[in-house]
Amino acid sequence: MITLHIAKLLQNNGFGTLALTGSETGNNLIYWEKLPLGKTGVYIMSNGDALSRGRRMSQTFNIYARGVNDIDGAKRLKAILSFFNKECYPSCDLPIVAGYSEDTYSKTIILPTSNISNVGLDNTDRIIYSITAQIIYKEEN
Repeated sequence: MITLHIAKLLQNNGFGTLALTGSETGNNLIYWEKLPLGKTGVYIMSNGDALSRGRRMSQTFNIYARGVNDIDGAKRLKAILSFFNKECYPSCDLPIVAGYSEDTYSKTIILPTSNISNVGLDNTDRIIYSITAQIIYKEEN
């Protein structure tokens, strides 16, 4: 569930509104583990390859973007990559997600592992883009 905290980190740093209740509106939403049909925004999806690095855990994740046009999605991911490189290395703290997860993660390391990729078209002929990153963390709860 660490990806939920990464999504909250993105919200707290101006990348959009975390959509958890289903009542959020707009084109700048951050979805966790899904990107509903017909919606624009970014979504974060964990990969099933968590590995231990000594006393720290590792999780890779993808962030996908569907923008209001083909360029918008790529721009969103470019900004997120820049944020990870500047603010999450060498380390950053992840916020709690009130009402959903009180887990705390401090001194996490987020390393982008891919550049922006075109993963294909959706059913409206709009390009979906993705990036991949790895987070290295120690569970504190």
